[in-house]
Amino acid sequence: MRVKPDARRLSDAGLSPADLTLAVAAAGDGALIDEYKAGGDAIDLVLIDRETAEAINAGTSIDVDQVSDVPVALPSGRLATVGQLAMIERGAAATQINHVDRQRSVRLQITPPPTMSLEEAVEAIKTELEAARKDGSIPPGVVSEVAGTASALAAVRAELVGDGTSIGFLTSTVFLALLVCYLVMAVLFQSFMLPFVIMFSVPLAAVGGFAALFAVVIISITSPTLPMQSLDVLTMLGFVILIGVVVNNAILLVHQTLNFQRGTADETPSDASFRGLSGAPTVHLGGPLPLRAAIAESVRTRIRPILMSAFTSVAGLLPLVFAPGAGSELYRGLGAVMGGGLLVSTIFTIVVVPLVMALLVRERKVVAHAT
Repeated sequence: MRVKPDARRLSDAGLSPADLTLAVAAAGDGALIDEYKAGGDAIDLVLIDRETAEAINAGTSIDVDQVSDVPVALPSGRLATVGQLAMIERGAAATQINHVDRQRSVRLQITPPPTMSLEEAVEAIKTELEAARKDGSIPPGVVSEVAGTASALAAVRAELVGDGTSIGFLTSTVFLALLVCYLVMAVLFQSFMLPFVIMFSVPLAAVGGFAALFAVVIISITSPTLPMQSLDVLTMLGFVILIGVVVNNAILLVHQTLNFQRGTADETPSDASFRGLSGAPTVHLGGPLPLRAAIAESVRTRIRPILMSAFTSVAGLLPLVFAPGAGSELYRGLGAVMGGGLLVSTIFTIVVVPLVMALLVRERKVVAHAT
């Protein structure tokens, strides 16, 4: 049943809606008025109408007329009934009314099947809501919002793509990131060829990212606990992040090669290179090296720190890929793309970048300055 207070009558009687609610609750399941603590346990003190208590003990339900006749004490000392202060209707009513931004709200908790990704579930819900609005099932004034993990995904999508399509927007973002990265390196190296050599590590990262994503999809198909992984917004964002990460190893190799060509590299050479981190003395190589010798020496002296930094980064991304729990599916694709792309790019960069540099870069003329 629904009890609708009459604001005018309550005001004339000197009562508030809370006073009427207390009387109605006492005539129903009982009104919680306080708690009594005994031995560390909290015991509820419930005020209940005598007739209601007898009906509950007898296993019968209370009637609308009984609620209407429940007496309510007025501040003047007189008595009034609930029926005189409110309108009582038969029918279903909400046991609890929630508000969001001072508007009534209803919360629906939706758990997608394990084989459905989070983004697919959000899109399916939006499709159903749009269909319900068109056929009039949802009134025009009703607003729907996603919350929980889906809310985080919606926020990322809004920041990245706005009202556009995610694939088209992120494709243009990838090309823009490539262009900015190339121009920055061209300014720093004062060359257009060396950044082109370094950019060869980016396709290798893309291959590794797609391979790792494919492996995660295969694992999610065979595992009943992991949801299906798709190419969602955060996963595509991982490819954009890779552009600025995987070029670091190639930059290190190219920069060290230039140092050896100029004769300005202070490094532990060749045989002692793997002892450089454990106390071996740093030796000045003495003079400039030819291009191919400089490339070989830069790989030998930089392969250990490159592998160490790459493997530690990949190890740090593994929990993002395999850790279970609420919201883990949101970042699983991002972790897989970054981890796989960084691993494959690192392994092949130490082979491909020196090879491309040896083929495309001309021998530099070294000018010796007397000191």
